[in-house]
Amino acid sequence: MSGSGNIHHENDQEDLIKDEFKENTANSSSWFSLIKISLVFSSIWGLFFCKINYISLTLELLDFILCKQSFGKYLVGIKWSLNCGGDSMLKFDITAEDDMPSPSYSNIFWIGNSLVLILWILVVILSSIFQRWIYSSINALILILQLTNISIFLKGNSIAAKQSAEQVRSVLLGNVEAFEELPEQATLQSVSKSEETKSQEIKENTPEKSNDTQTDNTTAKDTEKPE
Repeated sequence: MSGSGNIHHENDQEDLIKDEFKENTANSSSWFSLIKISLVFSSIWGLFFCKINYISLTLELLDFILCKQSFGKYLVGIKWSLNCGGDSMLKFDITAEDDMPSPSYSNIFWIGNSLVLILWILVVILSSIFQRWIYSSINALILILQLTNISIFLKGNSIAAKQSAEQVRSVLLGNVEAFEELPEQATLQSVSKSEETKSQEIKENTPEKSNDTQTDNTTAKDTEKPE
């Protein structure tokens, strides 16, 4: 009873963790979309009505930090951090294959970042044409942040794809090795069975031979007796 109770308790905990992960994923998707839409409107507003666009810079910094800490983890299963003491400057925390978000959430992440990146390229070009140098320099800083953000996640996505490919390859190799071991096990079993049958036949034949020798000896003794 205690063992079954522990199993049910572990299953309940796993269900709670999955439900919490799904809820966080939905919330992250909503906040991500809201920030990206706000960036679009703030860039258009700043291009026509504002000389210095601090709102867009603040939103982009917030988006950069949240993508690093939360949005990347819950939308594409990738979280990164700086690794000062290691060989690489970046350290990626990749979610397991079973806990990966659905493709719809990952599409929201990649499409949103790509559209905002294209938008900021256009804004920087237009602000340079209008010779609004302070505004264009701030937009260039926002564009650099957006480029850095999407390039880091592209690198993490390639690492995650390599890891999943290696896992699939290891599983396939394990299945192939197990399939190759089956005929060998069958032959070993057949050889062992044949050896067992031979040993049994030898055991069965040995008493008959001893009996035959005993009967031969008795007949020989009888013939040697004088009449």
